[in-house]
Amino acid sequence: MSAGQRANEIPLGCEFLEGILQNRTNQIILDRFSVFGIEDWWLTAGCIAQTI
Repeated sequence: MSAGQRANEIPLGCEFLEGILQNRTNQIILDRFSVFGIEDWWLTAGCIAQTI
């Protein structure tokens, strides 16, 4: 979420995250990305716009 905030810390954050996770590809990206060892990354642009 923005500025390192968790979904439950911002208005409608949980609903937004729920919408993003309805896309199976987004779920896979978010579940697996930590194995790459990159600490600062973002799920952005097409991943979000095409889902929402």
